[in-house]
Amino acid sequence: MKTTLLPRSLPLSLLLLPLLLSGCANSTPPTRYYSLATPQPLTSDTAHPELRLGIGPITLPQRIDRREILVRSEPQQLTPLPFDLWSGNLREEIQHRLGQRLAAQLGTEQLHFFPFRGAELDHQVRIELLELSATPGEQAELLALWELRGASHTPRIRRSHYQQSLLEQDIATLVQHYGQLLDQLAAEIAAAILERPPQE
Repeated sequence: MKTTLLPRSLPLSLLLLPLLLSGCANSTPPTRYYSLATPQPLTSDTAHPELRLGIGPITLPQRIDRREILVRSEPQQLTPLPFDLWSGNLREEIQHRLGQRLAAQLGTEQLHFFPFRGAELDHQVRIELLELSATPGEQAELLALWELRGASHTPRIRRSHYQQSLLEQDIATLVQHYGQLLDQLAAEIAAAILERPPQE
């Protein structure tokens, strides 16, 4: 079942109308849960089974680090959807999606998630997610700062900004676009790791 989002041009009173009507009818809409993880196995032509990669810490703005999925109903307004929730902690959802993609693109299963608890690492990527939002009928957007560290490499900080058109009005498609934006970030991180020489 798809959840329809209302265009951002509608006033807040109309956005809340379905909730008011459902309350009058003594019926509560069903709660739906969404995940950024991909169920299908991922494959890659690149194989670096010896590579040890640490992912994290990943930080999120407090405004989006919540269980409800948010949509941007106005340029300066984020609206939580009380019946459309992430299946788990959003930070862990993002970490798992990035881990899936990085493991596939680098050809390694030696992934470690923060805190690493003494694990020996060849590379560590720290990510500060500055923006992860969507405007129904317009676009989805991801903005992140990330730092690539290594025992024998100089740390590098990069800024990544991705946007995708979001013409559809349903939550499942919105979540799918978020996953694709994270895949683009993972691809950029993997490319930076692979282009590093053994020593700098």
